[in-house]
Amino acid sequence: MRILIVDDSEANRELLGWVLEGEEHTLFFACDGQEAVNSFDNHNPELILLDIMMPIMDGFEAAEIIKSKSQGRYMPIIFLTAVTDDEALAKGLAVGGDDFMLKPFNEIILKAKIKAHSRILELNNLVTTKNKELTNYKNIIEHEHQVAEHVFQSALRRNRTDYEHIEYYQSPATTFSGDLLLAAPGPTGSMYYLMADFTGHGLPAA
Repeated sequence: MRILIVDDSEANRELLGWVLEGEEHTLFFACDGQEAVNSFDNHNPELILLDIMMPIMDGFEAAEIIKSKSQGRYMPIIFLTAVTDDEALAKGLAVGGDDFMLKPFNEIILKAKIKAHSRILELNNLVTTKNKELTNYKNIIEHEHQVAEHVFQSALRRNRTDYEHIEYYQSPATTFSGDLLLAAPGPTGSMYYLMADFTGHGLPAA
């Protein structure tokens, strides 16, 4: 998992790196909110451990910018903070934070939170992939229907059921039920007829 660690304290960054280095993660580091935004653009992390109180740009502002840049994809942000008042925690959630860890953090709980968000990320990616597949399938079906409609309209324009010796009765259950009667003269004066029932197979099959 690609994790971005953001803290203005070098000791905290090194500690977090040491805790997570054996977890098969790819780690990136930033010392303030502006560097975090730049690192997000350059490294496309999958999770961010973000301090709140930092120079240049604090964690609140950085989280809000990063969330807007993520364009709706799941981008978990865990605030690492010594701030405990309810107003600050509520603001963290309002700007896009997904979780909190209070300093000094508990190593076991931190790893558990990262694993939990990793599972959510996997499920979110799976849903996104399935949605794309369904959208592609929908586009294919719509295209097939357009082709089928064009073929039928072309056939109906050439249909010659107005001959004196042709009598028929057709009563579809719906606008198009799949029942079809086509007639056309042959090159030697003969007539060709097509009577078909495509009900149940759909327009593309028909």
